[in-house]
Amino acid sequence: MPGYMGTLAAVRGLGSRGVCVTVAGDGLLAPARWSRYTKKFLACPSSREPAQLIEWLLNFGDRHPGYFLYPTSDDLIWLFAQHEKELRARFRLYQPAVEPQLRLLDKKQLYEVCLKARVDTVESWFPNGDDQLQKLAPTLPYPMLLKPRTQAQLSSWNKGAMAWNRAELVEKYRWCTRRDGYPAEMHRALGEHLSEPIIQRYSERAVDGIYSLAGFVDESCELLGARASVKVLQRPRRIGTGLCFESAKVIPSVSEAVVRLCKEAGYFGVFEAEFIVEGDRHMLIDFNPRFYGQMEFEHSRGLPLAYLALLGAMGEREEMRAVAAEAKLAAQDEGFVYCHHVYFEMLLALRRGVGSITAAERQRWRDWYRAHEGRSVDASASTTDPKPGVIHTAAELKGALRHPAGFLRSLRE
Repeated sequence: MPGYMGTLAAVRGLGSRGVCVTVAGDGLLAPARWSRYTKKFLACPSSREPAQLIEWLLNFGDRHPGYFLYPTSDDLIWLFAQHEKELRARFRLYQPAVEPQLRLLDKKQLYEVCLKARVDTVESWFPNGDDQLQKLAPTLPYPMLLKPRTQAQLSSWNKGAMAWNRAELVEKYRWCTRRDGYPAEMHRALGEHLSEPIIQRYSERAVDGIYSLAGFVDESCELLGARASVKVLQRPRRIGTGLCFESAKVIPSVSEAVVRLCKEAGYFGVFEAEFIVEGDRHMLIDFNPRFYGQMEFEHSRGLPLAYLALLGAMGEREEMRAVAAEAKLAAQDEGFVYCHHVYFEMLLALRRGVGSITAAERQRWRDWYRAHEGRSVDASASTTDPKPGVIHTAAELKGALRHPAGFLRSLRE
């Protein structure tokens, strides 16, 4: 997945430590492909062609056994977990079996795990079919958020939808059910109601109050390292991908909750957990058991997540703990920010153009960016590895030109 920012972060994090990195993908404008730390690039099928991709991986593993392999998207978590035995015979892996990962990928199972692990989470409902929805709809505290049960192998790329009243909830529930398709093997694993979305209470704090805890747990579920941040800007505004984050302190009660969650689910490895903050409540809304978008922020703040996963896969437990101990001593991240600068500039310019922000708000964000000069980590641009930033800009411009209506809608919402 060389177009993903988490992949680029892993390539840089491993390559800068002398690890020989091979990148495989199906696109020319993929930032990780052009990193100075990528020693070799290979063409491979898309993750949206799972049968072809797994065949390619197994053939590659037969020819080149011993490579470290780790998922960078929910599609790949599912694929690697389903074929864990065949992959483990050819690659070095550091991930649990399929069941623990399904408990975290499927938001319905994740909700149940949270209840068992005593992890606070946002109130959610899981109606099965129109009859249950019609009975539930009059009782809900609007507005409500509808989300796919999992992003893994989701055909529509749908992140979610807002419903402001009962009629809109019914309409959008039916729309999501029709649109959100999954392959047959996903239905066999997660049940016949998989395409029916979950319903979750929406919080206005989702706009600029999401607390992110990222880190690494080993097989004993010991937390070897963690960094925290707050998402302050996302696209689209209400339900979207993070563009800007500010560093934050690791809250012990939150990190303890994540450890309980990992123990209950049986998970170990790299993670990113997202929490809605309301008062003194930190309510889990998502858990990413993989490399993730803003992982470069943690790497730049001294926590080498990709390298820890590699050491775990190689069985280098003493070295893994030594690296984790160094990361704890290096934790000096106050005042740092992460900015997806390509999107950031597009967002400010085009939202101002369509009238979705005022001139004063636009200026406030420009002042925010200038105030953190010298302490800002970019998603792709780097003075020591410049090509991925250029390629990333070209890829985003190409995407905006190919799908202008969707791009403008995401900026306006």
